[in-house]
Amino acid sequence: NQEEHESKTFNLKKSAMHSLGMPSPTKDLVNWLLPSDSHKKHTTVEAAVQHLLNTEHARLACLKAWNTLDKVHRNCVLDMQILLNDMQAIEERVIFECQDMLRKHIVLESSCFANLQYDIQMLFGVMESVSVEGDLGAYID
Repeated sequence: NQEEHESKTFNLKKSAMHSLGMPSPTKDLVNWLLPSDSHKKHTTVEAAVQHLLNTEHARLACLKAWNTLDKVHRNCVLDMQILLNDMQAIEERVIFECQDMLRKHIVLESSCFANLQYDIQMLFGVMESVSVEGDLGAYID
């Protein structure tokens, strides 16, 4: 019963204050807890400045990373050119050695063929000098 009476009294006071154009105590309390417009603007500006600083730091970090990447890229290109020059020199040496070995092989083969031709010519000379009747008679005697 006491609680109902206090509740009605509070509601009456509240409606009376409202009808007189006075702000209600709960509204004042709520407004007091909420940040003011100037505080909101100040907080927003501080956040924007902090985001701008963070963005600038990120931009500088990206620029530094880009410069590092560009430097590494240029170094890689130079290293690749050096490697390609070395590989070309190795290939030229391989071709020279193959040419030299083929030349030596051809000389060897031609010498072998010349020796075979000489042996065959000698064999023909011996075969031409064979006389069936004379050799058979010499064998029997």
